[in-house]
Amino acid sequence: MFSLSLFIRSGTNQDLVISYFLYLILGIVALWVARKDILAPTGVFVLVAFSGFGLNIPLIATGHVPFIRIDDNTLTKVMIIVLFAHIGFMCGSLLPNTYFNPIRKIVGTRKSTRGTSFVAFFALLFLEIVAGIVRMKLHLGEAGIQPTIPYAGIFQFFLYHGVLMLCVWYLVQGLTQKRSHAILGLVLLVGMAVTQALLGWRGGILYILIIAVVSFWYQFKLHDKQKHYSMAWLIILLFLSFSLIQLGNTTRTERLGGESAYAKSNEEFVMNILTRSQGTTRLAEVVNHFGPLSFTNNYLIEKLLTKGLTTTVYIDREVYGVKETQSHSVGTSGPGGPYTALGISGVLVSYFLIGMLYRLSYFAITNYKATGTNVF
Repeated sequence: MFSLSLFIRSGTNQDLVISYFLYLILGIVALWVARKDILAPTGVFVLVAFSGFGLNIPLIATGHVPFIRIDDNTLTKVMIIVLFAHIGFMCGSLLPNTYFNPIRKIVGTRKSTRGTSFVAFFALLFLEIVAGIVRMKLHLGEAGIQPTIPYAGIFQFFLYHGVLMLCVWYLVQGLTQKRSHAILGLVLLVGMAVTQALLGWRGGILYILIIAVVSFWYQFKLHDKQKHYSMAWLIILLFLSFSLIQLGNTTRTERLGGESAYAKSNEEFVMNILTRSQGTTRLAEVVNHFGPLSFTNNYLIEKLLTKGLTTTVYIDREVYGVKETQSHSVGTSGPGGPYTALGISGVLVSYFLIGMLYRLSYFAITNYKATGTNVF
């Protein structure tokens, strides 16, 4: 209703209003279906997509987001692409549960849940500190700086995602044991967030917070006969997130130059989060580059495969002028990648596959008692 009032007062293009409210209706229906388990794939997708597109499109269209000017025709094309991404994902996520789930076959294990210990905590803490020092010394995953060694991506994967997975493993096991282990698991995640901040990243801190939320949520799904730890413990991470994002922004500013967007008042910080519109603005650049909406985008995927380019690299070079030697990327936004490759049909197919993957993965985790596996 708030969006509708904004659209009416500003005289927004009718096509944009219609496509936006078709998107809202689809989202409301999906959330109603997922109301008993809001972190099921359907619920998560709707909420994430809304934070990236649905929340800011009415604000941009009506001139309420400072420094962002996108015309109604472009926003209408953006909204239509996002709507098709929703349709594709919902179709993929509606696949029926099956015991012959291929994801379960791949990641399933019949090993029992292992307990953790204080020794494991100190070992992981030591590993986390060493991995962080190595990443900073070699500039692995550091904002705006090229790594100094070959195969940097492989080392970065193990020293960041690998260590993060072990820390989450500790938290998940800790949630089935004593309260002290659950708290220590959160301490490990705080350590990972600090490392990301020292490397100049901000979004990675929210990424780690989301991982913690999911871990706490799944204990309710998987351990219904045990004492649950309240999600209020996540206030520890939430309380620290603002300071860590400030640290990450300060580090980034010192290395890359420019004014710190977060080193202002708390009110401006909150507004920056609410109006952060990178998904919409980047998708708008993609649709403007290709002109009218296309169902296949002239099968550009064939040309990209021939030249060995990803859609992200293509848009970086063609739209933003990023040179091959630059350690920098702007990207296409989520649905912008498949749209670049194969138009609206690419968006439908890719998001159908993503929805199917999430649906099968979710079933493999939550139905472990019936299937005899312990994927989580």
